[in-house]
Amino acid sequence: MKRAKALLAEAGYKVTGSDGIIRGPDGEPLRFAVTFPTSTGFWDRVLLLLKDSLAQAGVVMDLDPLEWTVFDQRLKARDFDALCMGWSAGIEDDIRQMFHS
Repeated sequence: MKRAKALLAEAGYKVTGSDGIIRGPDGEPLRFAVTFPTSTGFWDRVLLLLKDSLAQAGVVMDLDPLEWTVFDQRLKARDFDALCMGWSAGIEDDIRQMFHS
């Protein structure tokens, strides 16, 4: 964490107020949104944990949950700050498509 904060400070990002939030040279908070599909509830839980951890470090992370079809449109348009998604495979699935080169 210390090294990350040092690198951010070199780039002009540091805590300048009493709220503990890291701000850039322009005074704006270090903030980004994570877009994720809402279909399973898995990402809700994972990203809330990550959001809390980043908040302790002074970074603001907004959650952008989307229904799958809207999520897919944003993915294809590359219209997001950060994105979470994953592959899953069951016993009947052919995982070759994920791992072959």
